Amino acid sequence: MDIVIRNGSIVDGSGRPAYIGDIGISAGRIHQVGHVSAQGATEIDATGKTVSPGFIDPHTHFDAQLLWDGAAKPAIEHGVTTIVPGNCSLSLAPLKAADRMKLVGMFNQIEAGAQDAPLLNPSFPSYNFDVMDGVSYQINLSQPSKFDKDGGEVNPDAS
Repeated sequence: MDIVIRNGSIVDGSGRPAYIGDIGISAGRIHQVGHVSAQGATEIDATGKTVSPGFIDPHTHFDAQLLWDGAAKPAIEHGVTTIVPGNCSLSLAPLKAADRMKLVGMFNQIEAGAQDAPLLNPSFPSYNFDVMDGVSYQINLSQPSKFDKDGGEVNPDAS
C-alpha cells in the first residue's frame, strides 16, 4: 500500500454509524477499508479523527475565482473535493458579450479581480474549465447540467 490511514473514525457516506478502522490507498485509489494488515509506504495515525470521503458542493460562486485559484479556497480546506460551478445566477455561462461588465460588477462584490477574467463561456457547450490555460486544479469540477428540472434542454446558445 502507498498510504495507510489507521484507527480513524470512518464515516463512509452509507448512512451507517461511524466505525473505527483503517483505509489502504494504492496508486491514488482506496483499495481496502476496515482492517488493513499491509504496511503503507506512508502511515497516518488518525486516532481521534474522522475520515470521510470528500464532499460535493452543488452551489458555488467560484466561477471567476477558478481562473486564478485552482483550489477554490476555502472550499477544499473544508473537505469539499468537487464543486459544480455555473449552477446559479452568478455564473459565467451562458454569457452574452454585452452583459459581461454587468456580471463583472456582480462578481467584484464577491471577489476582486473578476474584471480580469476572460470572456470564456458564451454558451453551455463551451463551459469547460479543462481548456483554460495556466490554471492547475486541485479540486474536482463538475459541469452544470444543460437540462432543466423537467428534462428539457436549456438554450445552449446565449449569444
